[in-house]
Amino acid sequence: MKKLFTYISIIVLIFIQQTIFSQVSPVFLESHSRNLDKQANNADSVTFSAIRTKYCFQKDKQALVNFIFYKSKDTTKHRFLILSLDPIYELFGGLNVSEMKNLDSKTNIPYFANFGFSSNLNYSDKVSIGLSLRYGLFNLPDYLQSSNSISHLTDHYYIDGTLIPYNVNNSILNSFGFFNKKNDYLNTVLKGSYHITYQPYTFLKLELARGENFIGDGYRSLMLSENSLTYPHFKIETEFLFLKYSCIWTKISTTTQDIDWQVNHNKYSVFHYLDVAIGKKVNLGFFESVVSKDLNLDYFIPVIFFRPVEFSMGGDDNAIIGVNLKYNFYKNYALYSQFVIDDMVVGQFFNDIKHKLNKNYSGQWGWFANKWAFQFGFKSFDLFKIKNLDFFTEINIVRPYMYSHSSVAENYTNYGQALAHPLGANFVEWIGGAKYQISNFGFNIKSMYAVTGLDENNSQHFGQNILKPTIDANQGHNIAVSSYDNYLLQGLKTTIICNQFEFSYLIKKNRNLAITLNFLNRITKNSNEKTSQNYIMLGFRSNISKFEILY
Repeated sequence: MKKLFTYISIIVLIFIQQTIFSQVSPVFLESHSRNLDKQANNADSVTFSAIRTKYCFQKDKQALVNFIFYKSKDTTKHRFLILSLDPIYELFGGLNVSEMKNLDSKTNIPYFANFGFSSNLNYSDKVSIGLSLRYGLFNLPDYLQSSNSISHLTDHYYIDGTLIPYNVNNSILNSFGFFNKKNDYLNTVLKGSYHITYQPYTFLKLELARGENFIGDGYRSLMLSENSLTYPHFKIETEFLFLKYSCIWTKISTTTQDIDWQVNHNKYSVFHYLDVAIGKKVNLGFFESVVSKDLNLDYFIPVIFFRPVEFSMGGDDNAIIGVNLKYNFYKNYALYSQFVIDDMVVGQFFNDIKHKLNKNYSGQWGWFANKWAFQFGFKSFDLFKIKNLDFFTEINIVRPYMYSHSSVAENYTNYGQALAHPLGANFVEWIGGAKYQISNFGFNIKSMYAVTGLDENNSQHFGQNILKPTIDANQGHNIAVSSYDNYLLQGLKTTIICNQFEFSYLIKKNRNLAITLNFLNRITKNSNEKTSQNYIMLGFRSNISKFEILY
């Protein structure tokens, strides 16, 4: 009875919210963000698509205009004060189709309810202040609740952009006001984000925010992605001529509850990214980051090279470097790639190549600290000149032990969640999808096929779980790994297949309300077990929500 009352209350609140906001809410469809992405991947002009701008000024998103309090007669000066207010809501319920014949009171029925608002205040084209609050309730699908799940770096679920790892320590997140578990069947999420953006000049933008960041041109990023919970950060972004540069200072957290290396404290990270436009079709980007458990003032210099600074200080911080490359052709088609290095010795890298070419190679190969990741993909907008037909396909390869560190306090994670790829390391993944919008109807298909090497019964660290400290000699809290003879997909080879189809219908173009039907098939198999689950989900959502379960 209590559960039923909760569900009814949520539905009533969401419909009340829809009624109130419908009087003032602008038309903000998914197509608006899609068109911004399309414009940033146009081969006819100089663009910078790898640094994804999370918060735009009102002049960049005219569809968001609600209230204009003041506007100059001289429109060329863009002097206006605008407040936008948008509802956020979604309600989904579903069934595991394989359990439909045996439904009883103990059957797990996944549901997802989420509601809140997003507001933005703009003054002229210089100041933007935004706040987003969301409150949600959910019950995870079986494959996310199973104690035999692969890893919390494998199984994630997005609720309106909120990442929920199935086995994260609830009390820790609750202390920060993000997550609360009421009982065994009812979980709640409270997520807030904000930004204060100031653009004194057209070429300079300053931002203080709590949110996420993404660097790259693909569906995934091997540099920095939106996989982890929100974090406070300060960003400087500048653009002039053929260059765009971004520097981000953040405070993140180490949170792991493994009994042998329990750590829970703040750490700090800095990200630099320089994007160089070579003509109108080619972009070459240079990335570097450092994660440190200490607040080191040397890292506050906006233009430095982390590796030399780290060595000069005699430190052992976790520094990563990488290159991002994109080539636009046929106006809205793009090839993109990333190559990221955590640690590498060139001689050892060539030894690996020699071993690949000659299995009888007698030298040392497979050094554990040769840690690199590679991505290659293709995406297109208006494929085959069919309006609103978009497509992408992508391959990601990540070596064992990538993103991990000798100190668990400095691995490449936030609250125990990967800052780059959600699968952690030691995997090969293909992911692709197509999306088509015609009138009020939307069709979205995504597929993932991944193979990873897992630790079996925690007997040895094979490199997939980046939360584990990685070093080739035991130092008390460390797990010793093999110095050599390491290879991609070592360990318990496990295959993950996930296919998702989504059909949506926009009820009214002047309302933020869409009905969605989702089908999900997920298969996990290795030498120990095989599981196959099929879910059907029905619900409705606002068009600024993000419904994603492809993990």
